[in-house]
Amino acid sequence: MKKILIVIFLFSLKFTIYSQNSSYTEIKDLKILENKIEANTSKINTIISDFVQEKKLDYLDATITSKGKFWFKKSNFLRWEYFEPYKYLIVINAGKFYIKNESKVSVYDVNTNKVFKEVNDLLISMVQGNIMFDKKFHIDAFENKTLYLLKLVPIDSNMKKIIAKTKIYIDKNDFSVVKVVMEESETDYTIISFVNRRFNENISDNIFNIK
Repeated sequence: MKKILIVIFLFSLKFTIYSQNSSYTEIKDLKILENKIEANTSKINTIISDFVQEKKLDYLDATITSKGKFWFKKSNFLRWEYFEPYKYLIVINAGKFYIKNESKVSVYDVNTNKVFKEVNDLLISMVQGNIMFDKKFHIDAFENKTLYLLKLVPIDSNMKKIIAKTKIYIDKNDFSVVKVVMEESETDYTIISFVNRRFNENISDNIFNIK
């Protein structure tokens, strides 16, 4: 199960370059930032974006780079698809969590499976940029001229076994998530960068069906 969750989360990290960026200053009043994010993300109904994932594991010398694309449609539809170096697909649709690995498809009921409900909520809230409303995390916020940086530490002990810390970078112009970084351990990490982001384009419901 842990292996599946790690793939689902797609991320994790001991990544310090951003925290060392002295241009970031702490945001003391989180309520003001919450209001800004809520006002802006409420205007986003769909997101289409390419992504690049860089994953480092302690037992491997090289960093594994993967590429893919994702689609999001309010309020709870998401398709996360890897194209290279391997094909892998995650879909959230109508309360179901689908994982397709090559030709094998696994289906989980989000509402009756606590673990996958947590995963579902986390993925959706990260994509929408409103994760700071999630009370399952201790959150610190920072900003520079172009980005907001949210640092999240899970409160739940079971979640801590999977993710030690999460960093989310939000563009100040459109309030979309441009990068997600999560720590799994002291040595293992993954960085997801979102590029070519497009908003409020029409997305057919068929995108969220697995064939």
